[in-house]
Amino acid sequence: MAINTSQAPPAAWDALRAGMDFLRGATETPARRAAFDPRAYETWYLGLDAIEAKKGIAAAERTGWRYLLGGRVAADVYVRDDGYKFAGLNEGPFVQQISDTIEKVRDQVGNDDYEPRLLQIPALYIAALWLHGLNDDLFVPLDPSHPEVSAHRIYARQDFEAALVRAADARKRAVPPNAYPDDEGHAP
Repeated sequence: MAINTSQAPPAAWDALRAGMDFLRGATETPARRAAFDPRAYETWYLGLDAIEAKKGIAAAERTGWRYLLGGRVAADVYVRDDGYKFAGLNEGPFVQQISDTIEKVRDQVGNDDYEPRLLQIPALYIAALWLHGLNDDLFVPLDPSHPEVSAHRIYARQDFEAALVRAADARKRAVPPNAYPDDEGHAP
């Protein structure tokens, strides 16, 4: 089985290089370009409304690409209506966890080939490694995760979608619909 990072579109790569040049304050040279060969994977977003409507992973939206720059540092490039835009550097536990999780699950996921993606569900405080395959999709939530979704467990698509619905339901029970004040600061 292989987990292979994808080839990002050339426009995304150009946005990354321009953003990195801006941060460095220098123009890129061929020598720098040759030394700078990060791995990339797509980033996706899934909204709470789609989960509550039980639309599943099919409702996820591609947000861009994340380039691993080594260690715990990544560069994010977002896709916008007018093209790809450098979003900045990202440093932290999720960056390293993606790489570590890929290595941990490599021998556990069978003989199919998978493409790693990052699925972010901010409303439920969930980020997951999404292993997208031709025949199936697998999901491995990163730590920390919502209590209804076990971190580091490999979920089949249907099981993961069911866990997300349970997490959304738990969120509803925890935050009553009339708990927030109106625009003028008055409780309903």
